[in-house]
Amino acid sequence: MAPLLGGQPHTIAPKKLKRAEEFMRANLGSEMSLQDIADAAEMSLFHVAKSFKQATGHSPHQYLTAQRLCQARTLLHDATLSIGEIADAVGFTHSYFTAIFARHIGMTPSKFREVLQS
Repeated sequence: MAPLLGGQPHTIAPKKLKRAEEFMRANLGSEMSLQDIADAAEMSLFHVAKSFKQATGHSPHQYLTAQRLCQARTLLHDATLSIGEIADAVGFTHSYFTAIFARHIGMTPSKFREVLQS
């Protein structure tokens, strides 16, 4: 049987995957590069990019965005926090947060909060 084009599938040890995920969740409000994630998981940049997606079905960037949006939904329950404060807390600028939240959730953060309070 002929080898796969591109060689062996990119696998990730469960402990390294867990380290990468925990690092991202612990640093939602910080800027982070793929290199930062690779360093946290003690992997090469190339390997973390390929193996993370294979293991989770999502790129590290997609996973990070989903985690940030999940945290933002939780923070939107706190009416004392402004939308800008929430955006900052999850690592987005205000305008990008509004756009990405609306794209993924189907309504703006303000509308989401309005629905929560009704």
